[in-house]
Amino acid sequence: MDSPTTVLDSPHVKAIKHLKRMLRYDVDELLD
Repeated sequence: MDSPTTVLDSPHVKAIKHLKRMLRYDVDELLD
C-alpha cells in the first residue's frame, strides 16, 4: 500500500478537494 502522503496527493483526491472548494465558494456567494 502506498504511504498516506502519496494517497492524499493522488490526482483523484486533489480533484475531489478542488470540487468541494468550488462548491463551498458557490454557497458563500449565494449566502451574501
